Amino acid sequence: MTFRSLPVLEELKKLFKPRVSFGNIYLVCVQHLLETTGSMFEALIDIGFHPGNIFVKGKPYSTNPAVQLNLLKMGIQVYLSETQSGYGHLRENHKKGVIAMWRSVSSRLLKHDIIIVIDDGGLAIRHIPPDVIHDDYYCYGIEQTTSGLRYQPGRREIPIIQVATSAAKTKLEPILISRALNSKLHDLLLRIKPSIIGIVGYGNIGRALADFFSTIYRVMVFDIREIHVQKKSNDILIADSLELLIHECDVIIGATGVDISVQVDWESIVNRDKTLISVSSYDIEFGTLLRQQNSNNSGSTSIDLLSDLIVKLKNGCILNLIRGGTVANFDNSKESCPALEIQLTRGLLFSSIIQILNAHLSKSEELNGPTKLDSGLQRLVVETWFTNYPRFKELYPAELINSFKDKEWVENNS
Repeated sequence: MTFRSLPVLEELKKLFKPRVSFGNIYLVCVQHLLETTGSMFEALIDIGFHPGNIFVKGKPYSTNPAVQLNLLKMGIQVYLSETQSGYGHLRENHKKGVIAMWRSVSSRLLKHDIIIVIDDGGLAIRHIPPDVIHDDYYCYGIEQTTSGLRYQPGRREIPIIQVATSAAKTKLEPILISRALNSKLHDLLLRIKPSIIGIVGYGNIGRALADFFSTIYRVMVFDIREIHVQKKSNDILIADSLELLIHECDVIIGATGVDISVQVDWESIVNRDKTLISVSSYDIEFGTLLRQQNSNNSGSTSIDLLSDLIVKLKNGCILNLIRGGTVANFDNSKESCPALEIQLTRGLLFSSIIQILNAHLSKSEELNGPTKLDSGLQRLVVETWFTNYPRFKELYPAELINSFKDKEWVENNS
């Protein structure tokens, strides 16, 4: 075994009994190449997938070199990171690599082959070649991020399991991400001693970050969808504009999945040094600000686009973009979040593949367009996770934990 065994994946493996050859089943993936991602691929190979039929494109900001090398040694088709053309272009450059991967996949396909696309951020599904979405093939998608769902072209011609909106992911994962981010940034925050931490975006992740950091710091939040922001009993401050939040806060965390810097006049708003942190895919949150820096570095050939970027404003203030504006809790280590915690997410992805295979092979269930992750599989993942690690129950209200015993509740909250 190359990667560590994870109890949630081991339990899920028992559910699927191979009934056909996997020779004509392909996995096409855009994923973070981390230790637990390797565990997931190894578990898939254990149930019958052929390593040579697994195509994987890692993200430049979340690829651990040792994991990448071990996947290659296993015979998995791993596509290496492309050269970056400058700040703020990470997704566009990554797209070229994804399209190149699809060319390799397309050249191998035969009539009636099954293609399962496991996506993180929408690129792999968005750029499925037209000839793959054809009656000659069976194509299915899985998307694990809300930004990825937004980035897709709204196509209904293939079934897409929406892990991103599953109850297990939206209700349980955000606190894990919050803890991981705090762990990664602990020393930085101690050094800055922020008077106020600002969080832009009050979705599942933004809300969890606000709740978590408000136990340690003063927190201010802003969301363009005002209906999502409500007064909190623990004195979370509500900003009525993005400009106010930027002006008041020492640390600004972007959790929207869109470019929040498009119309920001940093020179007029910023009155002291600021630290900017993204928790969204790629380098989206501060994309416009990042691209504005490329002219200042046009003569350099040795810029590390994943190092902290210091932007000096004309008024003397400094903006420090952590990890070059990419996702702050990734640092090319083997995990962005402790393996025993984030296996919950890997289990949900594995479950999606089981759902697709069972539906395809049995012909008893037809998947169409946007599809919920099966509530029974979600319950199994959550139950196995809590059974093996009861200490994680301390992170959540008892009422929420008990809700996952109710299949109808899981269905209605997915």
